[in-house]
Amino acid sequence: MTNNGEGSRSACHDCGLYLLGALSPDAVVAFEAHLTDCCDCQDECETLGPIVSAMIGLSPADVEDMHPHPEPL
Repeated sequence: MTNNGEGSRSACHDCGLYLLGALSPDAVVAFEAHLTDCCDCQDECETLGPIVSAMIGLSPADVEDMHPHPEPL
């Protein structure tokens, strides 16, 4: 989760980390509790979820193929 500058933590910026499985087990529990009441995070997870799922199946070569390097001048 992210620090809000006051010593406490806010979950509103953890959707991507949550969907990628990059949060600690304790942070997952806290984020899921937050998610039940936060419409913004629900919307963000709903939007990002399919994108993250699609990207997880890509290999580094697949990603490279999507963004080929330009030919040198």
